[in-house]
Amino acid sequence: MPPEGASIREIKAAQRQVDEKENRLFHERLPSDERASILSAQNAHAQEVQAFDQSMHPHSQIEGIYLEQVVPA
Repeated sequence: MPPEGASIREIKAAQRQVDEKENRLFHERLPSDERASILSAQNAHAQEVQAFDQSMHPHSQIEGIYLEQVVPA
């Protein structure tokens, strides 16, 4: 269920933008297996960071980030 004020369409659009930005970080000639290897290492490091954060603050956890739509006044 999306947060109040956000539609599934808006959430999917935001996810696509993140995926597109992630793919633009790589040169188009980089082989997909090397790209996958780099992304895998990046995910492994992110998990290490999360594990460290959990060990330091075991009861804090980010459950989600809500989108906010700002309408010009």
